[in-house]
Amino acid sequence: MSIVRIDPHAHLYDCYSLIDWVSSAIRNLSGDIGTYRMVVIVDRNGQDSFARFRREAAMLDSWMEFPGVQGLSSDSLYGNATLGDRSLTVIRGVQYVTQERLEVLGLGVARTIDDGAPSKAVIESIRAAQGIPCIPWSPGKWLGQRGATVRQLFESYPAGELVFGDIALRSRIGPPSSLLSRAARAGYLVAPGTDPLPRPQDSTLVGSYGVQSEIPDEQAKNASPVDILRGIFCNRDQLTVWGRPNAALTAIRRFIS
Repeated sequence: MSIVRIDPHAHLYDCYSLIDWVSSAIRNLSGDIGTYRMVVIVDRNGQDSFARFRREAAMLDSWMEFPGVQGLSSDSLYGNATLGDRSLTVIRGVQYVTQERLEVLGLGVARTIDDGAPSKAVIESIRAAQGIPCIPWSPGKWLGQRGATVRQLFESYPAGELVFGDIALRSRIGPPSSLLSRAARAGYLVAPGTDPLPRPQDSTLVGSYGVQSEIPDEQAKNASPVDILRGIFCNRDQLTVWGRPNAALTAIRRFIS
């Protein structure tokens, strides 16, 4: 069996050094020999992290991109970055802001519609592209009317069709989220990720919080990283949490800075 570790909620902001970001991800996700390290970059509107990897590939020992169904680099859903004898698989993702001002992540897909669409339309677009729709917790963004929208999504999508996300900023002692607790009780996968902020020091967080699973060696060698991601998230009973959220003081400093 092979161990796969994934940070499903990463960002590569312009203020980050690419080589420092890759080095941090490799270090934070490292384990025994044979551990597969994966990061999903959820690009905001106007971002294209894969284009940045192409521009700055000379900083790495190698960057290999795997074109998608259209055979174009702009269609790529994953790539592989290496530093020395260690590698990092980077999977494409997208972060949407919906009409209701909720964040919705598409894991393993490129952007297909503009921001500002209703939450259900965004989720359906992600599912149509065979991606994984994820609703991540964020400070203050599940309150009031937006919280009501999250509760409506429980009624619209069963556990196998929607994932919820926790983030490192929520820290080990809170703040609590009744909606995340409800999701877990109802059988939804609640997948943690780092969700770094656009400040240079947060680039070292990538890969420090996420999920881990074991898969057959043959699957690890022959399946595409996107298919591995989909398979792991569908088989949520085999997932465990990897890493840890921010300590309370760290979370406070990040939130107020």
